[in-house]
Amino acid sequence: LEPGEASHLLQSQMPVKKESSLQTWSQTGILCLTSYRFYTGFLSATWMPYLLAMEGNALMGDKQPFFMGTAKLIYGTSIVMNPIFGLVGDQVAVVSHWSGRRVFVLLGVAAGGLGIYGCIVAAQIGSVWW
Repeated sequence: LEPGEASHLLQSQMPVKKESSLQTWSQTGILCLTSYRFYTGFLSATWMPYLLAMEGNALMGDKQPFFMGTAKLIYGTSIVMNPIFGLVGDQVAVVSHWSGRRVFVLLGVAAGGLGIYGCIVAAQIGSVWW
């Protein structure tokens, strides 16, 4: 055997894995996969406008439309930015092997906790201008 010929022989004898073809999802599977999104969409279309109207009136009085508009702007911006956040999270997970998405989860939990604390403070003092 000449140099390099043995590795060629070993590679030619190894079984080659075929890539599996993608399987199609059933309608029931897709329905089950997306059913939770129907619930959140239904909730944001029914309960949230009612809650914004009631809390806006209680917290802001005459400036209720400003309160509702600001809340809907924040919500709409988060929906529009969702694919961008997903793309950034995927890119960071590929580059940073040790942290993956942990940084984003921790930042999200911290931001959510700060928002909940802000809601508690606003409710206690009866003002959103703190």
